[in-house]
Amino acid sequence: MSKLITAGFKRLFRLKSLYACLAVIAFQLIINIGGESGLFEGHIGVRVTSGNMPESVSDTMRDLMLFTADSHISEVSFLLIIAAAIVIGNLIGSEHSFGTIRNKLTVGHNRTEIYFANFIVSLTTVLIMLVFGWALIFGLALPLGAQLVSTAEKLVTLFLLNVLYSIVITAIFVFMAMNILSKSTTLTLSILIGGAALLLNVLFSSQLSQPEYVTPRSQAFDSEGRIISQETLDPQKNPMYIGGTRRVIYETIDTLLPCSAVTEYSGEVDVPKVITEVGELAVFTAAGLFIFRRRDLK
Repeated sequence: MSKLITAGFKRLFRLKSLYACLAVIAFQLIINIGGESGLFEGHIGVRVTSGNMPESVSDTMRDLMLFTADSHISEVSFLLIIAAAIVIGNLIGSEHSFGTIRNKLTVGHNRTEIYFANFIVSLTTVLIMLVFGWALIFGLALPLGAQLVSTAEKLVTLFLLNVLYSIVITAIFVFMAMNILSKSTTLTLSILIGGAALLLNVLFSSQLSQPEYVTPRSQAFDSEGRIISQETLDPQKNPMYIGGTRRVIYETIDTLLPCSAVTEYSGEVDVPKVITEVGELAVFTAAGLFIFRRRDLK
């Protein structure tokens, strides 16, 4: 299998889509981090690089105004699933297009070796993009004055969650690429599935995070816009809160999304989501190998 892996890496490093995806990740991070730090002339809405703010600023506003490196990590997670879909689809899809897999079988390699060799090369590719994104965040943001608000333990945990996330999305896209004989179909479906997963994650996480009750406040201001009095009213039912069967359905779908354990991480690991990811890894890998071993490649 070592020969298959070596050949896979040779093809990988000649793959233009890999460098295109790395360029997109770099461009996105440079624009966001550079703009937020005030690196680009004329940028407005720049956040500050220290915690020395007026006492009147609330804790929430402090977090929003503070220029941090941590806040950009989620951007890599969002970009990664689309980049993985594109690179894996091109990498493995081209093997079907050029008859490479049939040639591998002809010279004596078995299908299990071919499947896992492609899986290893694909996973390495996704991890390269992940590490590249993280390195760029800290290598660019910290010299520009960004703060680190997360502890070392939280950052390590988040990185490990991203590694598991990378393994799971690799298993899903390899499952598709190895068993769909059309490269264009593989790419289209992979990108659509990756994009749908991100959209559903954003939609469900925002709705599920709504509190059941809200506590409204009544404020009075003087002529200069300063608060002169504030009154806390009785808690009221939040009309945006989702409950009952609908909430159970939303939570189930959200748990099944491979990106949710990473994008919704806030310091405490969601164990059910991690277990679900491990289960998805096992299911897609076993199903992909099972189908591929019985697939007619002629």
